[in-house]
Amino acid sequence: MKTILLTTLCAGFCLVSSAQLTLNKTHRVQLTNGEVFQGESLVFEKPILKPACFRLDSRLVLANDVRFFKNNHGYFANLNHATSANKDGYAIRIKKGKIDLFEEIDIDVYGGTSLKVAPQVGHNAPAQLAQGDRFQYYSVDDVNLKKACYQNLRLDLAGNAESLRFIKNYRKYQWLQGGLVAGGLSLIAGGYMARAGNPTFTPVMALGVILGTSSYFCQRPKRDCMWQAVEAFNE
Repeated sequence: MKTILLTTLCAGFCLVSSAQLTLNKTHRVQLTNGEVFQGESLVFEKPILKPACFRLDSRLVLANDVRFFKNNHGYFANLNHATSANKDGYAIRIKKGKIDLFEEIDIDVYGGTSLKVAPQVGHNAPAQLAQGDRFQYYSVDDVNLKKACYQNLRLDLAGNAESLRFIKNYRKYQWLQGGLVAGGLSLIAGGYMARAGNPTFTPVMALGVILGTSSYFCQRPKRDCMWQAVEAFNE
C-alpha cells in the first residue's frame, strides 16, 4: 500500500513539475523563416553600435529576424515584416479572433520584464501604453500582418456582407473628411488671394478654418466603422 501511495505521489509530482515547466516557457519568438523558440524570459535589447536583438534566456536573436514574439506583456508583431506596412516598429495584439487586431506600441515600454511607463496620473492610463480602442494593423492568417486601410479590409472582409456594409460607411466618412479639408483649404486660399496677398484674416478664411477643422469629427465614426466591420467578421 505504501509503495503504491509513494508511486502515485511521485507520478503526481512529476506531472505538476512538467505542467509548471510548460507554463513557465510561455515566452517565445517566431522567426521570419517560421522557426519558433520558447523560453522562460524574453527581453528586447538595443546595444550601442550593435543591431537590436531579443534575449530569450541565454539565446540572442536579431530583432530583424523576428516576425512575432510573446513576452510578459502580450503578443507582438514586428512591423518590419508587415505586409503593406514597410516601417520600423512593433504592434501589440489587442484582439484575437478570425481576424487579429494590432495597435502600434513603443517597444522600449513593452520590451523589458516590466513595463517602463511614467507614473499614472489620476484615472488616466499612461500615454505610452496601448489604449485598445484603435488598431492600425490586422492579420487574418496569423502569419501576414496588413495595414488597416479601406483597400486591404475591403478585400479581406469581402466574404461577409455585414462587414462590407461597415467598410463602405467607413469609405463615405473618408471621402467626407477629405472633402471638408479640401473645401476649407480652398476657402482660405481664395480669401488670401482676394486680399491680394494681404495677410488680414477675413470671414471667408475663418469659414475655411471652421470647415477644415470640422473634418476631425469624422475620425470617431471612421474608427467605429472599422471596429464594427471586424466585429461582424469575427462573429
